[in-house]
Amino acid sequence: MKAILITIVLALSVQAQAADKLTCDYYADQAQEIMEKRQNMMPVRQVLAEHAKDSILQRMVENAYSSIRFRTQKNKDNEVVRFENLVYLRCAKGRANNAKT
Repeated sequence: MKAILITIVLALSVQAQAADKLTCDYYADQAQEIMEKRQNMMPVRQVLAEHAKDSILQRMVENAYSSIRFRTQKNKDNEVVRFENLVYLRCAKGRANNAKT
């Protein structure tokens, strides 16, 4: 019985870690999409409307549109990756801090 309980706890722990990773992956993917739209001059109100139901994504849109829009494709691509990485790392750090409490 004790072994079964330990197995269940371990399985739930692994599932929670996987869910956290999926959540951070989701937000990183959304960050990439949002910044691509920003770099390609999609109007901010259109992007905000697409994410009207998610306050986190709306803040991401605001942050993306507060950043510089680049002219060369290389710089646009670099900015997209930079923003995606930033969101992923903030998410992962937030999840780690929440797990400690």
